[in-house]
Amino acid sequence: MGLVPYAIAGVTTVLAPVALFGPGSIKKKMGWDHNEVREDRVETPAAPTGKAMPGAKSELCALAHHGDARALSLRAESPRPTRTHMGDLSNWTKRPTPGLEALDGPRVRLEPLDWDRHGASLFAAVGGEANAAIWDWMPVGPFVTLRELGDFLGLMRTSDHWRTMVICAQTSGEALGAASYMRIREEHGSAEIGCVAFGPRLRRSTEATEALALMAGHVFDLGYRRYEWKCNSHNVASKRAAERIGFVYEGLFRNDMVTKGMSRDTAWYSIIDSEWPVLKAVLDRWLAHDNFANDGVQIGTLESFRQGR
Repeated sequence: MGLVPYAIAGVTTVLAPVALFGPGSIKKKMGWDHNEVREDRVETPAAPTGKAMPGAKSELCALAHHGDARALSLRAESPRPTRTHMGDLSNWTKRPTPGLEALDGPRVRLEPLDWDRHGASLFAAVGGEANAAIWDWMPVGPFVTLRELGDFLGLMRTSDHWRTMVICAQTSGEALGAASYMRIREEHGSAEIGCVAFGPRLRRSTEATEALALMAGHVFDLGYRRYEWKCNSHNVASKRAAERIGFVYEGLFRNDMVTKGMSRDTAWYSIIDSEWPVLKAVLDRWLAHDNFANDGVQIGTLESFRQGR
């Protein structure tokens, strides 16, 4: 759970840009900018290659050969955004690293991984041959021995700066699973949740939803602007989990990895800071004690609350 390639729908030939898209339009390691690029027919005749179109408001122009050899023109967009349009972040400061403190909910407590304290219990929940299927869609695992799991999580903390949170039952303290903050970019206010490994008792449970809500809330409480979720495009359960929490699908990173002898396309999702208050209110309402009967069955669904019913 890399960067989303953007394509112009319906264009089967290769686009060959012949004019710049302005500073910052081509993002490092990414290709096209996040701005929407559309195939638009321009009513005025296209100028010859290399010449500006009469009346164009900006230098935006891309030409490509289409099936009938006519020029494809991209409509000139509005003037380059000002600082006000883009959101003034001149006073932005680096955000604190997430995952350095315990997070408490009514049902679960998330604790920063301490292998000496959590190792045996966590391995019982997600390790060993009995739990091998947990790792089917991940680029790593399964972890057959306690040492393998501990060495892996220790390496990821050191090399990739993961901050792994162990999800424990609030009453017993037993480890039920784990998830990690990764790709933490404090200077940009962006972090990813990944390596989400839920043991059998945690999967498809209220506790799992609470754990994911706690991890998201922690990031935004620290002032982060973006929270990411990435998964194998064929992992339907993971995609549904992301969408259920409120992550927005951003696109597909094709041929992203070779994992376990197979090509992996990676689906990208995110929540941004402006979206979180509404999502949090819905999650809080669903997780409230009075939304569950004595037998633990939900009264109102998360989707019904999201739709305001």
